[in-house]
Amino acid sequence: MHFRNLNFLTVSKCHGLISLATSSTVKSLVQLKRLYISECKRMREIVTNEGEGEAGDEICFNQLNYLYLEDLPSLRSFDLGNHTIKFPSLEDLVVTGCLEMKIFSNGVLSMPKLKRIGLDENEWWPMRRELLPEEDVNSAIKGFWEENYDPCVQQLFTEKSFSTSGHVSRCGRLKNLLPSSVLVRNLRNLRVSECHGLSCLVPSPTAKSLVQLREMIIDECKTLTEILTNEGGDEAGDEISFSQLKYFELEYLPSLKGFNMSNRTIRFPLLGRVTVTECPELKMFSNGVVWTPNLKEVQLAEKIRRNTDGDLFFW
Repeated sequence: MHFRNLNFLTVSKCHGLISLATSSTVKSLVQLKRLYISECKRMREIVTNEGEGEAGDEICFNQLNYLYLEDLPSLRSFDLGNHTIKFPSLEDLVVTGCLEMKIFSNGVLSMPKLKRIGLDENEWWPMRRELLPEEDVNSAIKGFWEENYDPCVQQLFTEKSFSTSGHVSRCGRLKNLLPSSVLVRNLRNLRVSECHGLSCLVPSPTAKSLVQLREMIIDECKTLTEILTNEGGDEAGDEISFSQLKYFELEYLPSLKGFNMSNRTIRFPLLGRVTVTECPELKMFSNGVVWTPNLKEVQLAEKIRRNTDGDLFFW
């Protein structure tokens, strides 16, 4: 099958697709100018060889000037073979929410006109940045993956509905534990410790998926400033409910300023006990409304306060 007159192609929510097209079909896309692929859960590569020729064949997207890859959680590479791939006209490349993509292509890659690249784990329209003089697309993607999807949290980033328990420890390069493109509906217990690169724990879209979370312990993360961030999420005034959370512990977090710094409403209908130790910058739990009807005990360092008001404004 050939598509010599195709100029624009959008593929979205095709969860049965493992690849977009074979190498022979791709060679017929001589007029393709814009390619947008999003939300295809099983897609592992864009171009597949499938025994159609030598792995080292050359593929050229002569007219393609815009390529957007969004929310493809299984995508490992544009091409898993060793093809030489040329993009002589490509000016705009965006890769966002592709958790398994550590490299763009294994073969020879040519993008002579590409000057800027958009890489982000939770923005629908990521900010483009200039490629550094010594940097190519493969090294940019690899560096981004190492910064945001460190191997020590890959056990959480699987397509198998996620584990019910997660302990992430000593991931110094990790900036954001769970991007907004990741949902963790089965996670019941979470502990994060000694991740000194973290500035926040989860964005609000991911927090809304923590419907089974029962226990959360965060300790010894030197740069963590808030647990829940609005970055990449909804309006600051919306509501989030941790419907099953019964206990959480915050220990040795010297930069923590609040659970959430926005004005959103946060509900903890089952929360009964809270422990806070050595969080010197934590003056107020949240700027918005906090609902804790079953809160019985707040432990601050060595002091235990029996809570009769059902609130977390304890400073």
